Amino acid sequence: MKIGIIGGGSFGQFMARVFVPYHEVFICSRRTDIILPDVDMIPFENLASMDCIILAIPLEAHQSVLARLRPMLRPETLVVDVCSVKVRSREILLHELSGHPNMLICHPLFGPQSAATGTQGHQLIVTDAMGDAAHRMITFCQGVLGLQVTHVTAEEHDQAMAYVHVLTFFVARGLGNMNIAQLPFVTPSFQYLQDLINLDHQHSDELFMTIQTGNPFGAKVRREVVQALGDLEQSLA
Repeated sequence: MKIGIIGGGSFGQFMARVFVPYHEVFICSRRTDIILPDVDMIPFENLASMDCIILAIPLEAHQSVLARLRPMLRPETLVVDVCSVKVRSREILLHELSGHPNMLICHPLFGPQSAATGTQGHQLIVTDAMGDAAHRMITFCQGVLGLQVTHVTAEEHDQAMAYVHVLTFFVARGLGNMNIAQLPFVTPSFQYLQDLINLDHQHSDELFMTIQTGNPFGAKVRREVVQALGDLEQSLA
């Protein structure tokens, strides 16, 4: 199978490394510095010959990329959306590719940091699997990659991820913005916070904005954590 990945960021390159032992893998990206063994860079037009196209792009790029992809897309080609937010990305996908018979709308709950040693045992959240190609991909992810697949609605996904992702990234970014100086000694609990800050430093600003502004339930959770901290500070005062 020929897999074309749109997007050459850290996650796009990670996906290429995951699939390259099993399939022909190509990356379509504006970046020119990507060098991966057994992975070729291709122009956008060459995506027309792919059996599977993975969208490893920010939410803000979905509409323009899909509009450009639509005229060249073959019915048998599987389109895979791996965006970190699902309600909005799903709406765009179903609108721009209305009637396309093979689509997999999902969110891998892992990445280049958390799955550095392999995908076995990690989770794949699936909100929509349309067509035989989508179900074959799910079978591959379970049987070969060892992923645990969970089926939920897009709304259920985003509601949960408003705490799992939005809250975590928001707190990490806020702590990082404090610019805490190097300390002479720390406790294990503080080191957990430092590890969270360091993890956030490895994420792109595009991913941060996708998670914070693309999740329709995110603003509510951010208000909750700010209110909770304000209430706690007031109780101490």
